[in-house]
Amino acid sequence: MRDTRYTGYDGVLQLVRASVLFFTLPLLRADIVRRVGSSIIGPYIMLPMAKKLYPRYPTLPAVAGRRFWIKEIILCFLIFTTINWNFATFYQYPVNPTYRWVTPALRLDQWWGMFSPHPPKVDGWMYMPGELHDGTHVNVFEGFGVRGGKGDARVEVKEDGSRVYTKPELVSHQFPIQRWRKYLMNLQGATHQDKRLHFGRYLCREWNWYGRHPGPKQLKNFRIMYIQTYTPAPGQTPLPDTPIELWNHAC
Repeated sequence: MRDTRYTGYDGVLQLVRASVLFFTLPLLRADIVRRVGSSIIGPYIMLPMAKKLYPRYPTLPAVAGRRFWIKEIILCFLIFTTINWNFATFYQYPVNPTYRWVTPALRLDQWWGMFSPHPPKVDGWMYMPGELHDGTHVNVFEGFGVRGGKGDARVEVKEDGSRVYTKPELVSHQFPIQRWRKYLMNLQGATHQDKRLHFGRYLCREWNWYGRHPGPKQLKNFRIMYIQTYTPAPGQTPLPDTPIELWNHAC
Protein backbone atom coordinates (compact mmCIF):
# COMPACT_ATOMS: atom_id res chain seq x y z
CA MET A 1 0.00 0.00 0.00
CA ARG A 2 2.90 2.36 0.77
CA ASP A 3 4.40 1.90 -2.72
CA THR A 4 1.12 2.47 -4.59
CA ARG A 5 0.84 5.75 -6.47
CA TYR A 6 -2.59 7.28 -7.00
CA THR A 7 -3.25 9.94 -9.61
CA GLY A 8 -6.24 11.80 -10.97
CA TYR A 9 -9.60 10.95 -9.47
CA ASP A 10 -8.15 8.02 -7.52
CA GLY A 11 -5.78 10.42 -5.83
CA VAL A 12 -8.74 12.59 -4.76
CA LEU A 13 -10.44 9.49 -3.31
CA GLN A 14 -7.34 8.73 -1.23
CA LEU A 15 -7.26 12.28 0.13
CA VAL A 16 -10.92 12.05 1.09
CA ARG A 17 -10.34 8.64 2.65
CA ALA A 18 -7.65 10.11 4.94
CA SER A 19 -9.73 13.13 5.93
CA VAL A 20 -12.75 13.78 8.15
CA LEU A 21 -14.92 13.53 5.01
CA PHE A 22 -14.28 9.79 4.69
CA PHE A 23 -18.01 9.11 5.07
CA THR A 24 -18.60 10.57 1.55
CA LEU A 25 -16.51 7.82 -0.10
CA PRO A 26 -19.50 5.63 -1.14
CA LEU A 27 -21.01 8.59 -3.00
CA LEU A 28 -17.72 9.58 -4.64
CA ARG A 29 -17.13 5.98 -5.79
CA ALA A 30 -20.43 5.85 -7.65
CA ASP A 31 -19.92 5.26 -11.36
CA ILE A 32 -21.55 8.46 -12.60
CA VAL A 33 -19.73 10.62 -10.01
CA ARG A 34 -16.41 8.97 -10.93
CA ARG A 35 -16.95 9.66 -14.64
CA VAL A 36 -17.80 13.32 -14.09
CA GLY A 37 -14.94 13.78 -11.62
CA SER A 38 -12.40 12.10 -13.88
CA SER A 39 -13.42 14.22 -16.86
CA ILE A 40 -12.87 17.40 -14.81
CA ILE A 41 -9.90 16.56 -12.58
CA GLY A 42 -7.73 14.94 -15.24
CA PRO A 43 -7.54 17.44 -18.13
CA TYR A 44 -8.44 20.66 -16.26
CA ILE A 45 -6.68 20.30 -12.89
CA MET A 46 -4.06 17.53 -12.73
CA LEU A 47 -2.56 17.97 -16.21
CA PRO A 48 -1.94 21.75 -15.98
CA MET A 49 -0.58 21.30 -12.47
CA ALA A 50 1.77 18.54 -13.59
CA LYS A 51 3.12 20.64 -16.44
CA LYS A 52 4.00 23.40 -13.98
CA LEU A 53 5.42 21.31 -11.14
CA TYR A 54 7.18 18.33 -12.68
CA PRO A 55 9.86 20.28 -14.58
CA ARG A 56 10.84 22.05 -11.35
CA TYR A 57 10.47 19.35 -8.71
CA PRO A 58 11.76 15.78 -8.82
CA THR A 59 9.29 12.93 -8.55
CA LEU A 60 9.21 11.59 -4.97
CA PRO A 61 8.10 8.15 -3.86
CA ALA A 62 4.51 8.04 -2.69
CA VAL A 63 4.05 7.79 1.07
CA ALA A 64 0.68 6.87 2.50
CA GLY A 65 -0.29 8.99 5.51
CA ARG A 66 -1.51 7.57 8.80
CA ARG A 67 -5.00 8.26 9.99
CA PHE A 68 -5.17 9.87 13.40
CA TRP A 69 -8.50 8.69 14.72
CA ILE A 70 -8.27 10.62 17.97
CA LYS A 71 -7.73 13.92 16.17
CA GLU A 72 -10.61 13.25 13.78
CA ILE A 73 -12.94 12.32 16.63
CA ILE A 74 -12.06 15.55 18.45
CA LEU A 75 -12.62 17.63 15.31
CA CYS A 76 -15.99 15.97 14.65
CA PHE A 77 -17.00 16.64 18.27
CA LEU A 78 -16.05 20.33 17.98
CA ILE A 79 -18.01 20.65 14.74
CA PHE A 80 -21.01 19.09 16.47
CA THR A 81 -20.77 21.37 19.52
CA THR A 82 -20.50 24.49 17.32
CA ILE A 83 -23.53 23.55 15.23
CA ASN A 84 -25.48 22.61 18.35
CA TRP A 85 -24.59 25.93 20.00
CA ASN A 86 -25.96 27.85 17.00
CA PHE A 87 -29.19 25.85 16.97
CA ALA A 88 -29.57 26.41 20.72
CA THR A 89 -29.17 30.15 20.20
CA PHE A 90 -31.81 30.26 17.49
CA TYR A 91 -34.35 27.81 18.93
CA GLN A 92 -33.77 28.85 22.56
CA TYR A 93 -33.07 25.48 24.14
CA PRO A 94 -30.36 24.77 26.79
CA VAL A 95 -27.10 23.13 25.82
CA ASN A 96 -26.23 19.96 27.71
CA PRO A 97 -24.15 21.06 30.75
CA THR A 98 -21.91 18.00 30.38
CA TYR A 99 -20.11 19.53 27.40
CA ARG A 100 -21.38 23.10 27.48
CA TRP A 101 -18.10 24.35 28.99
CA VAL A 102 -16.11 23.21 25.93
CA THR A 103 -17.56 25.80 23.54
CA PRO A 104 -16.81 29.00 25.54
CA ALA A 105 -13.48 27.57 26.76
CA LEU A 106 -12.27 27.30 23.13
CA ARG A 107 -14.05 30.54 22.12
CA LEU A 108 -16.31 28.70 19.68
CA ASP A 109 -19.43 30.25 21.18
CA GLN A 110 -21.44 32.44 18.83
CA TRP A 111 -24.44 34.66 19.23
CA TRP A 112 -26.70 35.54 16.33
CA GLY A 113 -28.96 37.95 18.17
CA MET A 114 -28.16 41.02 16.06
CA PHE A 115 -30.27 40.08 13.05
CA SER A 116 -32.09 36.91 14.12
CA PRO A 117 -34.60 35.88 15.06
CA HIS A 118 -35.70 39.55 15.21
CA PRO A 119 -33.77 42.76 14.39
CA PRO A 120 -33.77 45.58 16.96
CA LYS A 121 -37.09 47.42 17.20
CA VAL A 122 -35.86 50.39 19.28
CA ASP A 123 -33.40 52.97 18.05
CA GLY A 124 -32.71 56.62 18.72
CA TRP A 125 -30.62 59.72 18.23
CA MET A 126 -29.19 62.45 20.47
CA TYR A 127 -29.90 66.12 20.87
CA MET A 128 -28.10 68.38 23.36
CA PRO A 129 -29.96 71.69 23.87
CA GLY A 130 -28.00 74.27 25.83
CA GLU A 131 -28.35 77.84 27.06
CA LEU A 132 -25.68 80.51 26.92
CA HIS A 133 -25.19 83.26 29.52
CA ASP A 134 -26.88 85.76 27.20
CA GLY A 135 -29.98 83.54 26.95
CA THR A 136 -29.27 82.13 23.49
CA HIS A 137 -30.31 78.51 22.93
CA VAL A 138 -27.85 76.29 21.05
CA ASN A 139 -27.21 72.69 20.11
CA VAL A 140 -24.10 72.05 22.19
CA PHE A 141 -22.83 68.95 20.46
CA GLU A 142 -22.96 70.69 17.10
CA GLY A 143 -21.48 73.87 18.49
CA PHE A 144 -17.93 72.77 19.24
CA GLY A 145 -17.00 71.55 15.79
CA VAL A 146 -18.96 68.39 15.05
CA ARG A 147 -20.05 68.52 11.43
CA GLY A 148 -23.70 69.23 10.74
CA GLY A 149 -25.65 69.31 7.50
CA LYS A 150 -28.14 66.98 5.86
CA GLY A 151 -30.86 68.29 8.16
CA ASP A 152 -29.55 69.00 11.65
CA ALA A 153 -31.48 68.07 14.79
CA ARG A 154 -33.92 70.76 15.87
CA VAL A 155 -36.49 71.24 18.60
CA GLU A 156 -39.72 73.21 18.36
CA VAL A 157 -41.60 74.43 21.44
CA LYS A 158 -45.36 74.61 20.91
CA GLU A 159 -47.81 76.99 22.60
CA ASP A 160 -48.87 74.36 25.13
CA GLY A 161 -45.22 73.93 26.19
CA SER A 162 -44.70 70.55 24.50
CA ARG A 163 -41.55 70.00 22.48
CA VAL A 164 -41.28 68.43 19.04
CA TYR A 165 -37.86 67.08 18.11
CA THR A 166 -36.90 66.96 14.44
CA LYS A 167 -34.69 64.03 13.55
CA PRO A 168 -31.66 64.79 11.34
CA GLU A 169 -31.91 63.57 7.79
CA LEU A 170 -28.65 61.69 8.34
CA VAL A 171 -27.99 60.82 11.98
CA SER A 172 -24.47 59.73 11.06
CA HIS A 173 -23.60 63.39 10.33
CA GLN A 174 -23.86 64.10 14.05
CA PHE A 175 -20.60 62.25 14.65
CA PRO A 176 -17.17 63.25 13.33
CA ILE A 177 -15.89 59.65 13.38
CA GLN A 178 -17.06 56.16 14.19
CA ARG A 179 -15.55 56.27 17.68
CA TRP A 180 -17.84 59.18 18.63
CA ARG A 181 -20.87 57.20 17.46
CA LYS A 182 -19.83 54.18 19.52
CA TYR A 183 -19.08 56.29 22.60
CA LEU A 184 -22.44 58.09 22.56
CA MET A 185 -24.28 54.85 21.85
CA ASN A 186 -22.73 53.41 24.99
CA LEU A 187 -23.37 56.63 26.92
CA GLN A 188 -27.13 56.28 26.61
CA GLY A 189 -27.02 52.77 28.08
CA ALA A 190 -27.84 52.20 31.75
CA THR A 191 -24.47 50.53 32.41
CA HIS A 192 -22.56 53.76 31.61
CA GLN A 193 -24.52 56.32 33.63
CA ASP A 194 -21.41 57.22 35.62
CA LYS A 195 -19.69 58.41 32.43
CA ARG A 196 -22.27 61.13 31.75
CA LEU A 197 -20.81 63.50 34.37
CA HIS A 198 -17.37 63.29 32.75
CA PHE A 199 -18.84 63.87 29.30
CA GLY A 200 -20.76 66.91 30.61
CA ARG A 201 -17.59 68.40 32.05
CA TYR A 202 -15.84 67.76 28.73
CA LEU A 203 -18.52 69.65 26.79
CA CYS A 204 -18.27 72.62 29.16
CA ARG A 205 -14.50 72.77 28.77
CA GLU A 206 -14.65 72.50 24.98
CA TRP A 207 -17.17 75.34 24.78
CA ASN A 208 -15.95 77.75 27.44
CA TRP A 209 -12.19 77.27 27.51
CA TYR A 210 -9.43 78.13 25.04
CA GLY A 211 -11.07 81.48 24.14
CA ARG A 212 -13.61 79.89 21.81
CA HIS A 213 -16.72 81.60 23.22
CA PRO A 214 -15.79 84.58 25.41
CA GLY A 215 -18.05 86.55 27.72
CA PRO A 216 -21.82 86.18 27.35
CA LYS A 217 -21.43 83.47 24.68
CA GLN A 218 -20.13 80.98 27.19
CA LEU A 219 -22.23 77.92 27.96
CA LYS A 220 -24.37 78.14 31.10
CA ASN A 221 -26.14 74.78 31.16
CA PHE A 222 -27.32 72.03 28.82
CA ARG A 223 -29.17 68.74 28.72
CA ILE A 224 -28.35 65.45 26.99
CA MET A 225 -31.53 64.18 25.37
CA TYR A 226 -31.97 60.76 23.79
CA ILE A 227 -34.91 60.67 21.38
CA GLN A 228 -36.01 57.04 21.36
CA THR A 229 -37.74 55.85 18.20
CA TYR A 230 -39.70 52.67 17.57
CA THR A 231 -39.91 50.56 14.43
CA PRO A 232 -43.41 49.09 14.20
CA ALA A 233 -44.20 45.71 12.69
CA PRO A 234 -45.73 45.71 9.21
CA GLY A 235 -49.33 46.91 9.42
CA GLN A 236 -49.02 48.43 12.90
CA THR A 237 -49.44 52.12 13.73
CA PRO A 238 -46.09 53.88 14.35
CA LEU A 239 -45.57 54.95 17.95
CA PRO A 240 -44.52 58.55 18.74
CA ASP A 241 -40.89 59.25 19.59
CA THR A 242 -40.06 59.31 23.29
CA PRO A 243 -37.59 61.98 24.51
CA ILE A 244 -35.49 60.75 27.44
CA GLU A 245 -33.34 63.12 29.46
CA LEU A 246 -30.04 61.35 30.14
CA TRP A 247 -28.26 64.21 31.90
CA ASN A 248 -28.71 67.79 33.04
CA HIS A 249 -25.47 69.71 33.48
CA ALA A 250 -24.59 73.17 34.77
CA CYS A 251 -21.17 74.45 33.69
